[in-house]
Order: sequence, then structure tokens, then C-alpha cells
Amino acid sequence: MHRIEPVSGTYEEPYFGEKYEGGRMAKRTKLVEARINRGLSQEALAEELGVTRVTVNHWENGLTSPYPYYRGRLCKLFGVDHPGKLDLGYEGEEAVDTPPPEGREHGPEEIREDIRVLSSSSETGAYEEKREESSSHMQEHAVTAKLETGESCSTKPKPDALFKLTQHLQTLNPRQLSEVLHTLPAFAMMDLSRLLRFPVVVPEEFLSQCHAGIGACWQLLKRNRMAGVSSLLAAYLPMLTCLSMQSLNYREQAAALAAEAKILQVVLVTENLDFTTRELLCLEAVRFGQMSGDGRVRARTLYWRADTYISCYRQPKKAIPLFKEALSSLESTASCVRSQICIGLALAYAEVGEGGEALKNIEHAKELLPAEALRERDYGAAELDQFEGKVYLYLAEHFPDEGYAELASDAFERCIGRQAVSEDCRGKAALGKAQAACALGDFDGYSESLEGGARITLCNWSKKRQQDVQEVLGKAPEVWRKEQKYQDLIKLLREART
Repeated sequence: MHRIEPVSGTYEEPYFGEKYEGGRMAKRTKLVEARINRGLSQEALAEELGVTRVTVNHWENGLTSPYPYYRGRLCKLFGVDHPGKLDLGYEGEEAVDTPPPEGREHGPEEIREDIRVLSSSSETGAYEEKREESSSHMQEHAVTAKLETGESCSTKPKPDALFKLTQHLQTLNPRQLSEVLHTLPAFAMMDLSRLLRFPVVVPEEFLSQCHAGIGACWQLLKRNRMAGVSSLLAAYLPMLTCLSMQSLNYREQAAALAAEAKILQVVLVTENLDFTTRELLCLEAVRFGQMSGDGRVRARTLYWRADTYISCYRQPKKAIPLFKEALSSLESTASCVRSQICIGLALAYAEVGEGGEALKNIEHAKELLPAEALRERDYGAAELDQFEGKVYLYLAEHFPDEGYAELASDAFERCIGRQAVSEDCRGKAALGKAQAACALGDFDGYSESLEGGARITLCNWSKKRQQDVQEVLGKAPEVWRKEQKYQDLIKLLREART
């Protein structure tokens, strides 16, 4: 079975002595040119040789090496007398390996037969030695273990036979390998479905697709396409997790993408008010962020974990140390993420009534934000205005006579008026402006902003949006609830739920 990670001179000795570039096998340009000159696609060449297209892709990109049988076939197919002419040989090699006789393709059936012959040559002596010491099942297991490890049996298979069998096993795809392994007694009763769980992929291609796909997910979120995001993440995350846990060469890159995918899942479950799942996803995101070795990625995951205690539980004292830890993970160049974290700190300090710290972090966030509208996936100038307005609303609750409600209204108005603002952000800003109007005793401003925000959120009527609107409705004083405009809003929202 082909390796996921590329062969490295420090990780595994090159089997055929190929040339290396930068610590990894070089791309086999001669093999690629020979295929193209012959007018064959990778798929056509794979069909000619009886392998998969992915295997051919691995050979051409230097991720794996063809075994002697396939080197011989490639030389014969392209009319060369030396594998080095296809970037496949090693110094001192003078002849092409002799291929098997015509018609003797080494597919799964032939490999199964090889295993049967080798097993039968070993079993007699092994059973005689162990008959009095173990049960029949243990005897079969011992024979299989010796076959796999090459340990001595009373009738030992020839080493070259085992060597060739190992070569042929590595040419099979996962399904074929699963079928072949079931011919061994040790695997006969085992569930080998994990071999079929993931397709054989080229890691570089897969990670590149994931990077583009996760970027597309953020765009889908802005257009309220939650179902599309969920299906994309379901396709990416299993393999990303596998690469993060098992691949030495791709661990950090895969972990960074897995962390970003977990953040997207956090957004999705938050819309359904599933805060318990959000906490678990945040912990997983932080773990992947740590594995990525990237301070910016780790800081983003810590930010989202801290934000859980602001947006979901209103426990700002738990959020503050997490925000500070996120800041300590960043390099000085990560101004966008640092600005986002400073706003989070400002919100936390505002909730606990520490106005001085809240205002200081707001100003710091503004200083870090570039002059032009920042085009990040989930954060920018409009979002900064919206969060700043929330900070002032929290401060207005603690200090109602210090003008924070007016500052909140102005910040939300700036957000709504910006050209580069998503509908989601505009809707949140409208609801925030309604809260500010409520604090100022402005019923007309309250009803107008609440209706505008509610109509925007109707386009994405999730449980979270419903909760946000209900929260603003609940802030209205009793005297306002008798007004016709307020009753019309209640009717509008009731119709939206049905």
C-alpha cells in the first residue's frame, strides 16, 4: 500500500536510489515526458500497467517508486533499455529487470496464490513445533506472524519469494489489499474496513483543495448557505484529521486546516444554540491549533474558545485569560488577528464594568486595523464597528449616564453605512442600534431599527437569530409594548417562525 507521505532521505532509504531535491525525491520529468510523447494520460498509462491513476501520479511526482516489475514494464512500453532514462534507475544498474512471463499479471488472484504457497511451505514445521504448546488458533497466528516478519520456521520460505511478495502487496489498492489480507489466518476474522475508509490521495493535491474549499466555506456562510458548508466540512475533516495524526510531513499544514474547519463547525452549531457542542469543538480546534505550530492559527482557536464565554454564557471572567493567552501566541505582524482579540478583550472587560480596560483595548484594536477596509474571511472594518457598538452597550448598562448609548448608536450606524458589509453583520448592527435606541428612550428609532434588523435576519432564520431578536424585544419597557408598532413586530416575528 502506498505511503501517504513522500519518501524522504532522512525518513526512509530510497529503494532505487533516485535523485533528491530539498530532502525529498525529485519529480521524474523524463517519465512524464515519455508518457506525454506516447500520447498517454496518467489514467491511460495506469490502465495499461494494471495500476491506479493515483499510483502513476505518485511515481511521476516522486512520492513513491515503482517496483522492479513495473520498472521493467515501463522501460518496455517506452522503448528504453535503462530505467535511468525514465529517472527510475540508480548508478551502476545496467539491465532492466526481467518482467514476468507474458500473461502472468501479478494481480490480487496471483498474490493470493503466492501467499497460499508460502504459507503451506511454512505451516508443517511450525505446527509440529507448537502442537503441544498452543491451540489451533494460536498455531495459525504464530505461523502468520513468522511469515510476516520473516522469522525462521522449520521449512523456511526463500527470502527472495517473501521479498517479491512484499513488493507485489504494495502495488494493490486498499480494497484489493483488504481482500488479500483476508486469506491470512490472522486476518480472517478481522474487520479491515478501515483500509477502505479513505481514498488513496496525493496529500499536496488534497490539502490544496481543502485550503480552497475552506475559503469557499467562509463565503458560503456570508450568503447563509449553512448546508453547503456542513457537507464540505464532512468531506474534508476525516482525512485532515488522519493526516494531522499520522503524517510526519503534512502534520502541521493539515492541522492548521483542521483547526479552521473546526472553527467553521463552531459557527454552525452556534446558529442552532448548541453551546455544549460548541465548547467541545473549540477544544478540538485549540488542539489542532497547537499541533499546527502556527501562532496565528493557535491564537484564532483560543479566540473562539474565549468568545464562547462572551457570546453564549456571559461569563467574561473566564474569557479574559483565554484572550490574553491568544495574544501571547501571536507574532507582532499578525495585526488583523490581534485586533480581533483586542475587541474580544474589550467586550469581556465591558461586561464586568472595567471601562478603562475596555476603552484601551478598543483603541488598540483600531490602531492595528489597516487603513483600507480589511478583507479577511470573518473580520474587517464593519465588524469592528459592530463589536465596538456592543462594547458601548455593555458599558451603558454599568454607566447609564456617561453617554455610552449614544456612542453605541453611532458605531452601529457606521457599520450599517459601510459599503463592504455582509448582510449578517448589517442585521446584527441594526439590532444593536435598536438596543441603543431603547437605552436612549427613542421608541421610533427602536421600532425602526428592530424591524430592519428582523427583516434582514429572516433570510437566515436560525435559532440564534431568533434568540437575538427576542432579546431585543424583551428590552422594551412595558409602556412601549402597548404601541401598535410593537404589536406589528410581534406579528411579523410570529409569522416568520411559522
